[in-house]
Amino acid sequence: MTTLLAFEGALEGEGGRGDGTASHRLQSNVTVFSNSLFSDISIQWRTAMNTPNPYQSCIDACNSCAAACNACMAACLKEDDVKMLGRCIALDVDCAAICGLAADAMARESEMARHFCRICSEVCLACANECGQHSHTHCKRCADECKQCAKHCLEMIN
Repeated sequence: MTTLLAFEGALEGEGGRGDGTASHRLQSNVTVFSNSLFSDISIQWRTAMNTPNPYQSCIDACNSCAAACNACMAACLKEDDVKMLGRCIALDVDCAAICGLAADAMARESEMARHFCRICSEVCLACANECGQHSHTHCKRCADECKQCAKHCLEMIN
């Protein structure tokens, strides 16, 4: 509003009639434009919110997998023999990162979503194989989530 008022003053001083007519026309045009713009954005937003994302089940699987990987990594770091779990921890970090990236790409309906999902499925399977070798409950849960995520990602790209 301050910018608009300053601009109105400049119009009156430079070629305006001094009666506020030019500034009133400008203000009316800006108001109509801004109302139209916000209306269009609002309609697009509501339409987007009412339209289900075609990737939603895969997004949910990726988010669940990322959470399981982060929990597994944190739990592995509290185990007595952390060194033995080094590869598990590293894959948990990689898997959580790519799952988040894939979920974000699908949420945006990015043209690259399929590519992220292909890589995500590969990392998830590697993480599932590693976590599946350990007897810890958190590793077993992580392996299960990774397998489900890989399945959803493979379905999405096929």
